[in-house]
Amino acid sequence: MPAATEPVLIAATAEPPSVERRIVGADDPGIAEQLYDIDNALSARFFDSLVQAEWRKEAVPHAQVVLRGPVDEAALQLLDAAPLQVEVVIVTDGPTWDESNAVLLSLIDRLRADDTTGPIGGHYDEVEGVYSVSYVAPGPIDPDALAGLTGGATVELWYGGSEVPPDSGPQ
Repeated sequence: MPAATEPVLIAATAEPPSVERRIVGADDPGIAEQLYDIDNALSARFFDSLVQAEWRKEAVPHAQVVLRGPVDEAALQLLDAAPLQVEVVIVTDGPTWDESNAVLLSLIDRLRADDTTGPIGGHYDEVEGVYSVSYVAPGPIDPDALAGLTGGATVELWYGGSEVPPDSGPQ
């Protein structure tokens, strides 16, 4: 069976996380190195709030910082003073990293129980509230087998076919 090019969606039964978005910093689009400096400063001082910092070449503003609330006012002041324009996204609810990781592990365990012997990978998008899991198996899994494992969040299942890629390394 050929690999799917589109995911099978398990639709959400719960509301996605609440997010707050704002544009801060200078009007200058800046350069990626400036975002890396901001990321380092946030990581050093506000590690528990920082989800990610991303340079998005095709988006405006190019710099995006995702924080998990509640956010320390000093972190927001650091971003307000940024030498480039930054989209700040604050996730105010949804699962913690530990909780989303536990859900991912339960999804992977369930896939493994269906003779999924190839590579499995996944992540949780905190902003969209979506779990994304890719896997290689003898055949696609029935999405209903995973539907109850996410607390109602959306799941994208990416079936990668039945062949283990030659460069996938040891399992």
